[in-house]
Amino acid sequence: MDAKYKAELVFYTGETIVEKDQVPEVMKELQRYNGTFYADFEMNGLVLIQKA
Repeated sequence: MDAKYKAELVFYTGETIVEKDQVPEVMKELQRYNGTFYADFEMNGLVLIQKA
């Protein structure tokens, strides 16, 4: 999945899990949306991105 789609998942559902190497791209896409987003939980190369 592309970063734009994953950013939309975070915005509309409140959270999603992405691969560690995709976090910067997804966080960059989330700058388009109004809100605070966290990439704070990592395990086995996956990162949970949440909407505050």
